[in-house]
Amino acid sequence: DFVGPLAMETPFVFVPTLASDLTAALAGGIQNNAVLAGALAGLGLTPEQTAALIVGLAGGQLPDAQTPVAIVQPKENNPGVGQTPELMLSYRNFGKLSYWGVDVSLQVMVTPALSVFGNASFVSDDFFDNEELDEANPALSVALNAPKFKTKFGVNYEGPSGLTLGVAGRYNDGFPVRSGPYAGFVDSYFLVDVNMGVAFEDAIKGLRLDVGINNLFNDVHREFIGAPKLGRMVMARLTYSI
Repeated sequence: DFVGPLAMETPFVFVPTLASDLTAALAGGIQNNAVLAGALAGLGLTPEQTAALIVGLAGGQLPDAQTPVAIVQPKENNPGVGQTPELMLSYRNFGKLSYWGVDVSLQVMVTPALSVFGNASFVSDDFFDNEELDEANPALSVALNAPKFKTKFGVNYEGPSGLTLGVAGRYNDGFPVRSGPYAGFVDSYFLVDVNMGVAFEDAIKGLRLDVGINNLFNDVHREFIGAPKLGRMVMARLTYSI
């Protein structure tokens, strides 16, 4: 089941035939009032003509087919006469959606100390419009909130002395986001990460220092709508194993 973002789901009441309905009702009321109908007849006006004239004069004040006149809500949510009602926010379940994807991963040991690796993920679609959702409203849509394509590849070295080195590149395709109040498009980005670790076995047995640098070239980017932009990040970890 695919659930859409948080959206206003309060049903509105529309009266697109209000003018014609009001004309018919007024004409019927005039027809049933013999005195009024007779007086208007003396002026050469039929009940239908009089009703059409009244509705025509008020036409600019009547709601059109696009203007709601009321909302539908549970009685438990009714604040009472004269009070402003609350609108209901909810998530819509769109049922089943069709798409496919593939994940691949590969690691090759070049030597006992040196290895290369790579992985990639691909999905056929990351955004579903109202036609794909079988919905009439063009404003309805669902996003996977994830890229159609992403990959990571790199080289790792683990020496016998405890020295470790690594470099990796990762790429994320741009993708649309529809998640509650967060809506927009995340641009694609390519980053380079490096890491190094040293074991101080000769000085203090069990002591190790690892340093990692994500986004080595400080490519300032955003990984999700609403999240802060990220630049270079350096992390160091000192561990002691007994």
